[in-house]
Amino acid sequence: MFERIRRLVKSDSVPDIRAALEEIDLDKLRSDLAAAQAKRTRLLLEGDDAAVLAAEKDIESARLAFDRAEAARGELQSKLAAAIAKEVDDIFERHWNEVDADAKATFDFIRSKVVPAARVIEEALARKEASDQKITELNRIIIANIHQDSAAGRSGAYGDHVMRRLREADILPSWLAGMLEHHSTPY
Repeated sequence: MFERIRRLVKSDSVPDIRAALEEIDLDKLRSDLAAAQAKRTRLLLEGDDAAVLAAEKDIESARLAFDRAEAARGELQSKLAAAIAKEVDDIFERHWNEVDADAKATFDFIRSKVVPAARVIEEALARKEASDQKITELNRIIIANIHQDSAAGRSGAYGDHVMRRLREADILPSWLAGMLEHHSTPY
């Protein structure tokens, strides 16, 4: 029994350590020790010196077996706790690494795809704002010359602005159309 336990004690795997713990039967070893002590007691009254000395050797062997099993159990329980903690740490570390790899991949994607797109959107917003300002200025000129007999005075308000064209074309996702709408200059 102890040779197998010694081999299993060398393992750091939870199943091996649990198997070794299951092989340790302290109750049986305690019973064996009690039986050896009872035999010695009986032989003290009924046996010769050689039989008593042999019984004492049996007691010592049973005590050593019990003590070894108790020591092995304590060692295995400590080792089991450490092995379980290591498994938990390993699972956590794998999870950490997966999450970290996902975060890095997401960062790389955003950096390579979203940042350039954001720059394009930022430029589109700036260009739309500049266009809206030009339309506003044109409408001011029209309003200022409304009573004049000139091209500006004869024109109606200029209403062909960028947002109307974008809405009619229906080419933008709703979130982007909303963003552009909020950046519109009122006329």
